[in-house]
Amino acid sequence: MIANSEASAQVFAELTKFDRKRIDVVHNGVDDAPFDALSGVSQAQLRERIGLPRDVFLVGAFSRLARWKGQHVLLEALLRERDLHAAFVGAPLFGEDAYDAELRAFVAQHDLAERVHFLGFRHDIAACMRAVDVVAHTSITPEPFGRVVVEGMLARRPVVASRDGGVTEIVEHGENGLLCTPGDAAELAATLAALRDDAALRARLSANGAETARRRFGKARYVAAVERVLAQVAAG
Repeated sequence: MIANSEASAQVFAELTKFDRKRIDVVHNGVDDAPFDALSGVSQAQLRERIGLPRDVFLVGAFSRLARWKGQHVLLEALLRERDLHAAFVGAPLFGEDAYDAELRAFVAQHDLAERVHFLGFRHDIAACMRAVDVVAHTSITPEPFGRVVVEGMLARRPVVASRDGGVTEIVEHGENGLLCTPGDAAELAATLAALRDDAALRARLSANGAETARRRFGKARYVAAVERVLAQVAAG
């Protein structure tokens, strides 16, 4: 068995009683090419292309719309920091339309329509990530891995992520990203405000995150690791 994180391996072993010695961990690999292709395109150009406001501090959330993904936590954080905007990239995929409607009702109830941008399902994820100022991962249930965190790093954007599951194998708090307690809107709001107010911190986290993503989660590294596992199994 190949698991995509130590967290996934542990849960799988506990649920199935599968021999832990026969579970290899290979973290997901993410292709950096789509992000590198945009290196010469300005954030202003990307926002204009996508239809996002130009002169605001914009937090992006990238995942399907589902309660366990915690988009509502980001909306609650926006109530505490009135100058933040949020862009949600994703759509409800597995009968989760009621949650989508709940998010939109919250936006209407709290007069957030000018600050919340629902972009729906999109293919240009790299462009959307480079168009925002911060990538936020807000899951309230442990993430098996957290691919979106690595993608945010490759986009050279500071990442704020939930402190749980496989994400903790990617983010070193204060070094290549920031971690928050899952479901804690107040902590998330304070963390986003700190990033908004500190350009040097954003730059440092972005640079360190990009280095981490390329060194530890590159496509070639992933392929080589899977090949090693297959070769060991075949030899055995």
